[in-house]
Amino acid sequence: MIKYVELLNRNYKFVITKYFQKNSILIKIEFCKMKHIQEAKRYLANAKEILREKGKKQEGFYTDSKYIKMAGDTAYKGLLVALDGVYGKKNKGRKDIDWYKQNISVKNKKLLYPFLHAYEILHLYMGYDGLASYKIANEGFSLAEEIIEKVSA
Repeated sequence: MIKYVELLNRNYKFVITKYFQKNSILIKIEFCKMKHIQEAKRYLANAKEILREKGKKQEGFYTDSKYIKMAGDTAYKGLLVALDGVYGKKNKGRKDIDWYKQNISVKNKKLLYPFLHAYEILHLYMGYDGLASYKIANEGFSLAEEIIEKVSA
């Protein structure tokens, strides 16, 4: 039997298995990977695949800015998917960077500066400017992966 429940603003998937032991029922609850973390990792994998297949890397730089922008936006959206799963939904209006900064600084201050750095690399430098450096793109991806892993723990 599988049930989805909302617990402290997080969606967990519970797998309930029944064990019988001397006329009593023991219930084993296993926490499966959270849906939003899996989705965020899928976004990051897609972003890396976009650059690997279509980015046209030459001498440490990507030459096609269209795919750099696409990969940066995809990776940043993946990061936001993970954070949305943890911090929930905003009551009114759209979320912006200030909303994320406020929630991260309240709940986990150690993630604030890595998040801001990932925001600059993935969203601003890659997503808007199309920054072509291979090293900087990998730094943004590794920051996003690090944040997702810390959020999922």
